[in-house]
Amino acid sequence: MAEEDSSDVLTFMPLGAGQEVGRSCHYLQFKGKRIMLDCGIHPGMHGVDALPFVDAVDIEDLDLLLVTHFHLDHCGALPWLLEKTAFRGRCFMTHATKSIYRMLIGDFIKIAKYGSGSESRILYTEEDLERSMNKIELGLTTP
Repeated sequence: MAEEDSSDVLTFMPLGAGQEVGRSCHYLQFKGKRIMLDCGIHPGMHGVDALPFVDAVDIEDLDLLLVTHFHLDHCGALPWLLEKTAFRGRCFMTHATKSIYRMLIGDFIKIAKYGSGSESRILYTEEDLERSMNKIELGLTTP
């Protein structure tokens, strides 16, 4: 029997939301491409405890990050990933998601400052949010 071509094997690994609600983040590998779906936070946790378990993969090797929609549990860790890690892949979301993302994350930052009790538990700043906006590309949408 011929040796199986590993590039035809789909690897799927939850990095969050595997057995919980919150911090949605999934890793896919297929045909040599490494893709992350979403990068959310856990709404009931603070600081690094709220992040998905991205240390289970090599962030610098990711090719692509696709954000499905604007809820915090799907995009709340995005400024952290884009600005505080070695991620250098491309990031895509729809125009509508990107528009709401700025407002949603901006509000989240204000609430985190007010309710965290410690500056060290705040994952990112307004400046990180603005820099992350420049790294997000718009995906094509069809009706």
